[in-house]
Order: sequence, then C-alpha cells, then structure tokens
Amino acid sequence: FRHYGRGFRFLCCTMRLSLVALVAFICVLGFASAQSSLENVKVERAISLTSNIARHFIDVEVTNTGSRDETEYLIAIPKAKASSLAYLAVGDKEGNQWEVSRQESGMLSRPGFVFYVAKFPTPLASRASINLRIVEAYGGAMRPFPAEIEQTASQLVKYDDDIYFVSPY
Repeated sequence: FRHYGRGFRFLCCTMRLSLVALVAFICVLGFASAQSSLENVKVERAISLTSNIARHFIDVEVTNTGSRDETEYLIAIPKAKASSLAYLAVGDKEGNQWEVSRQESGMLSRPGFVFYVAKFPTPLASRASINLRIVEAYGGAMRPFPAEIEQTASQLVKYDDDIYFVSPY
C-alpha cells in the first residue's frame, strides 16, 4: 500500500482539480442561463424637482426576446444613490403596483449597484411586450446653492444625477 500511496495522492489531487473545474463550469453555465432575455425597447424618464424630494417617473417598454416566459424585472440603483432612496414602486401604467423586493445577493449582483426585483403579475410570454412604470423617490438629493444666502435672496438648489437609465437589460 505504501508503494501506491504517492500515486494515490496524485490521483486524488487530480480528481479534486477535475471536480473543481466541473463545479466552476456548471456555475458559469448556470450564470449564462440565469441571464434574462428581456430587452428595454423604449425608455422615457421624467424627473420632478418641485419639492425637496426628487421623484423619477420612468416608463419602460419591455420585450421578452427569449424562448421562455419571464417572471421578474430587475431594477438597478447605483449604491451612491441607494442610501437616499426613499420610495420605489413598479407597476403598469394603469396604476396597478407589483411586488418589489431587494435582492440581497445572487449571481446577478454587481459591485456598485443595489438590485430590486419586481415580479410580473403574470409571466411575460416569449415575444410579448409590456409597458411598466417605475417610480423612484430620493430624499436629500438636492443641495442649497449657494450654501448661504441673504434672507431676502431667492434660494437655488443643485441636483446632480446621471442622464442615463441604469438597467441590466
């Protein structure tokens, strides 16, 4: 048995490496199949700064370009803005709201972003489209500009944001 001990250790090491490679391949395959086949066809975003809360109204036309039904839509919020997110709602344009939950971890998580998952009320069939409305509200998003003014002067505010709608689709 001692004579074959060295070869046995080599064989076990080789089998472990093969097992690790197989598990890594399955994870990559699972990640590729977990990616959605949804596509944002049209996105319109309006930002309301009429109060001290910045409200984003985002209308998105989503099409399922894949061959299987889709049950959820991911909303990506940059981490820099996520701490000031006060409200998030997703639904259709008729006002029906859908279930939204924060995705704490998962294969689609990316550094620098917080993801929320909106569940479609019914699965979106292959080649079908849906119009959805996302409403985001951010508190503390505007800063007085300049920081100090005279009492009789009008106060201006400064609002910084991106012009792009961040989305994994």
